[in-house]
Amino acid sequence: MEKREYIHPIQKSGAHSVPDSFFVNQAVNRIKANPPVIRLAKKLGVDLSKVIGTGRNGHITKQDVKDYSITIK
Repeated sequence: MEKREYIHPIQKSGAHSVPDSFFVNQAVNRIKANPPVIRLAKKLGVDLSKVIGTGRNGHITKQDVKDYSITIK
């Protein structure tokens, strides 16, 4: 399978510009994900520090992990 570049869902739409402050939270060392999401990431071999969360307050969702895992394979 061909590797694809990971594009955040907000960037896909193109309708809204992404404010610089949106990416500031990514520099924080704390990964916002609940235990089921962490287990899924381990199962799929996904590094959660590279996934951008689309959930409330930047939390990483299962769908974020699944979308990212498709792009790295």
